Amino acid sequence: MINPLSATIDVELNSILAITRYTLNYTNQQAMPVEAIYHFTLPRIAAVLGCEVTIDGRTYAAVIKGKQTASSDYEQAIREKRRSVLVESLQDGVYAINMGNLAAGESIQISLQLGQALVAQDAGNKLIYRLPTQIFPRYGVSNNDLMPDVNLFAHYPFALNIRDKGVKVLASSHPLQQREDGLAMQGVLDRDIYLEFSASATCGLLQATWQGHSYTLGYPAIADAQVGEPQAFNLHIVADRSGSMLGDSIALLRSALDGLLVNLDDSTGVNLTSFGCKYSLFKESVKPLNGSYRKQLRQFVATIEADMGGTEVMLALLATIKSLPHAGERENHLVLITDGHVDVCDEQMAAVTLLCKQHGVTIHVIGVGYSVNADLAGRLTDATGGRLVLVNPQAEFA
Repeated sequence: MINPLSATIDVELNSILAITRYTLNYTNQQAMPVEAIYHFTLPRIAAVLGCEVTIDGRTYAAVIKGKQTASSDYEQAIREKRRSVLVESLQDGVYAINMGNLAAGESIQISLQLGQALVAQDAGNKLIYRLPTQIFPRYGVSNNDLMPDVNLFAHYPFALNIRDKGVKVLASSHPLQQREDGLAMQGVLDRDIYLEFSASATCGLLQATWQGHSYTLGYPAIADAQVGEPQAFNLHIVADRSGSMLGDSIALLRSALDGLLVNLDDSTGVNLTSFGCKYSLFKESVKPLNGSYRKQLRQFVATIEADMGGTEVMLALLATIKSLPHAGERENHLVLITDGHVDVCDEQMAAVTLLCKQHGVTIHVIGVGYSVNADLAGRLTDATGGRLVLVNPQAEFA
């Protein structure tokens, strides 16, 4: 049987930019016309540069319209039994393609052109390319009447080509094959596509001209940075143990936390809060990571499971901040690790911000997967001067 859905992906690396042509191929295997709806994710930092649709060998360029106008035109075409395609942004990197009135056995190609800046790490010496292919489940029950069916035997293949003969790949989500014009990758759409490679000596700067104006895009490379003596600080980890972390995410969380506890200095004050529909503090306050305390924490981390229900993150944050000492000689850092999408009222946000000022707390957020409430995470980190890092659990968690 022919796979109803497959993808071909072409990536052109240009300095610190990546241009991706992401083509979805769909065939109607039903004996009657259908309306197919496909939800997919794109990188949060990517811009959609163009969209083309090919049916019966004819290619049509997409037209950008307001959301209401586009939906109305699409529904009108469906009522008139005309073929029509609607691509729309739903929320936070999630998109939907609606393909209406596809005849039995008919095939369609939808090609999206994306532009994205590569993520620089290690002072600009490493660059990361990511193309998400999964929509990670949120915890709880959706209020959407059109709940999609889940088929554990779904197998949607993809083929990817990377046009850059000089790229040196350090890590990848799938096995790579060397070709004359670059690299190739094959697999199925069951995990994010991820590439980590060395930056060339000249790739930190890109110049372009647009409508008579010149622009420069780049990032600073730090060579031979001088690192002083580490200062003692307090670190409190707030870890999500809700049901949506079940599987790879919770296993990788345990591994990442254990590696952190092994490498932290003895003088670091450490504590851990785990939360779901309720929260639990490991100790009443932070304690220096010396003696038997490091062993106790590592033993506890090894037992962490995704067994605490929903995602009540704000109650856990408030309790954690109150347990930290008031601002003093040591800096207080709180690292929130979550994959949840939660709604927060302004009063809760104001209470967290006020407590952080009183206790001198900097909040950092590690968002796992593509269901994270990026708006909330950004507000927490912006208000306290912390960092927001959004990660693919399969590639970057540790």
